[in-house]
Amino acid sequence: MNKRELSKVFSKLSREEVNLGTHKVELAGIADRAKKFTEDLRKGNSNFMSDYMATIEEAIRNGSKELERLGAVSRLAKKTRIQLMEGLKDLGVSKSPVLDDLDKVISKYDNYVVKEAKKYF
Repeated sequence: MNKRELSKVFSKLSREEVNLGTHKVELAGIADRAKKFTEDLRKGNSNFMSDYMATIEEAIRNGSKELERLGAVSRLAKKTRIQLMEGLKDLGVSKSPVLDDLDKVISKYDNYVVKEAKKYF
C-alpha cells in the first residue's frame, strides 16, 4: 500500500471511530430510557394492582348485588303497575300521576340502567 492509500484508510478509520462513538452515545440514551420505562411500568403495575384492583373488584361486587336488587324491584314494580292499571280501569280512570311516575322509572331502569350495566357485567 502506498502512502496515499494508507492516508485514506486512516482517515476513514477515524471517521468510523467518531460514528461508532456517536452510536454508543445514542444507544446509551436509548438504554437509559428503556430502564426508566421498565421501572415506571414495574412500579405502575404494582400500584395499579394494589391500589385500584381491590376497589374495582369491590365496585363490581357491589354493582352486581345492586343490579340483582333492582331487577327484583323492577319485576315487583311491573306487577304493581298491572294491578294499578286494573284498579284504575275498574274505577273508570285512565290516567294517574302515580302510574305516570312508575312508568317513567320502569322505563329508565329498562332502557338506561340495564343497557349501561351490560357494558360492565
